Amino acid sequence: FSVATVLNSGLQAMGKSFIAIKNVLRALIFHVLYVVAMLKVSGAILGILVTGSILYSATMCFGNIKSLEKYFGCKFRTLSVIAKPVLASVLMGVVAIATYSILSGLEFGNFVSLAVTIAVAVAVYFIMFYLRDDYISKGVFTRSNKINID
Repeated sequence: FSVATVLNSGLQAMGKSFIAIKNVLRALIFHVLYVVAMLKVSGAILGILVTGSILYSATMCFGNIKSLEKYFGCKFRTLSVIAKPVLASVLMGVVAIATYSILSGLEFGNFVSLAVTIAVAVAVYFIMFYLRDDYISKGVFTRSNKINID
């Protein structure tokens, strides 16, 4: 959600408020249609609202990315900014579940098991995301020589 909000603010700051509003409206319509359709076929209200919010943010985010790429000639580094953190989070979750299962099976107690699990999970995420990623040094967007963003 934060990436979508930052990109939305970026479009507005660059004088493309109408485009940002169109992307928000498109995402909101998709969100409402999804929630209404899913509520008719399922009773999992909380899950539907959560997934609907995620889909709203993703729709708004990708709409804003495409708009920035189209109007300002820049390329969003999707792999570094979105895919790598998601993969690092998934791996961190798997390692955390495994660590907690092993430690609680050895009966270290809930507090010790949780403390060690959190430390291991943070270490895995840090190694997978921060030490192996280059988006901090290269930036979020790469600039094309076709259009001047000034």
